[in-house]
Amino acid sequence: MDERLRAIRELRTQEKAEFHGEFVDFDPVYSWPKPVQRPHPPIYVGGGEGAFPRVAALGDAWLANGVPPGQLGPQIARMRNTAGRDVPVTVYGVPADPAVIEGYARLDVERLLFSLPTVPEAETLTHLDRFAEVAGRFR
Repeated sequence: MDERLRAIRELRTQEKAEFHGEFVDFDPVYSWPKPVQRPHPPIYVGGGEGAFPRVAALGDAWLANGVPPGQLGPQIARMRNTAGRDVPVTVYGVPADPAVIEGYARLDVERLLFSLPTVPEAETLTHLDRFAEVAGRFR
């Protein structure tokens, strides 16, 4: 994964990209269009504590998988300590529960992504209405 992220960075930032690693290997190539964001769009690294070194070395943000706020706070501290900087955090798989969202807000989590089940359209619309109602409380 580290090599892939490094190769993607090369492709996004170099006019003529080249990468030679153990798992990713390509001679000089051109890749267009280049991203508008400079030097490249942010790289969100997902995973648990085993991913913290990758966040530190290659990531711009950490993507946490639905870890409850009570457990996430200490993990954020350890991740930021590993990274040596204030890394933004996004949590996905979050329920539309105001109490849970408030817990994440207290941790200064940058972004929450609700979990939307795959259900028939009418149920999906009900879920989306609930998301809109709950999210509207936190604007």
